[in-house]
Amino acid sequence: MITFKEYRKQTKKTSNYLLKVCGVIFSVCFCIIYLLTDSSSDSLPKNILYYTLCILMGNLFAVFIWIVAIYTSFKVTKRAYQIIENLPKDIVDSYKISLLFNTIDDKNHYPECKVVGEKDKFVFLLRRNGTQMFFTLWSNPSTILNKKYELDRKYRREHIELTGYGFMETSKRKSWHNITKTDFDNRLQRLIEITQTENPDYSESYDIR
Repeated sequence: MITFKEYRKQTKKTSNYLLKVCGVIFSVCFCIIYLLTDSSSDSLPKNILYYTLCILMGNLFAVFIWIVAIYTSFKVTKRAYQIIENLPKDIVDSYKISLLFNTIDDKNHYPECKVVGEKDKFVFLLRRNGTQMFFTLWSNPSTILNKKYELDRKYRREHIELTGYGFMETSKRKSWHNITKTDFDNRLQRLIEITQTENPDYSESYDIR
């Protein structure tokens, strides 16, 4: 399990840039606000004091934004680690389940962490929130999105719906606590069957990155 300290070190470049940019932006904003007030009558020492306070407040706001941003990103990453740790080892090994860090720009964005795996050439994604697990077979459903309402109704009893990434099964997290390899494979195979049936343009080479 990754710790916050380790994650902070790995994303140091992003954090430094975020603090710098936000610090400058907020400091300038506070200085402009003070400038628009009747500051011309203030003495030089008073102006210096207020501008110093504006810069201090700007950097404090930057720290607040940074804390919110890095904590949110770390929470998603930690949750992804937990998904893998909670799965039986034979499932993780058989389906090559691992973490995929997708970094568009490591200076401007914290890395996006996904839990991915594969069966043959079929790639899937695992995601969870507080009470639910989301099992998605990655595909290119753009040609069938216009039938989303119809398809969602068709597979509603199986808790399967069409998303922008492909067909997704939603289930309660507690149903995964003692999941077996057979159960896992049945869920995945069902998503594969539905995708092949409903999406004639499905491509196994669909790039999840």
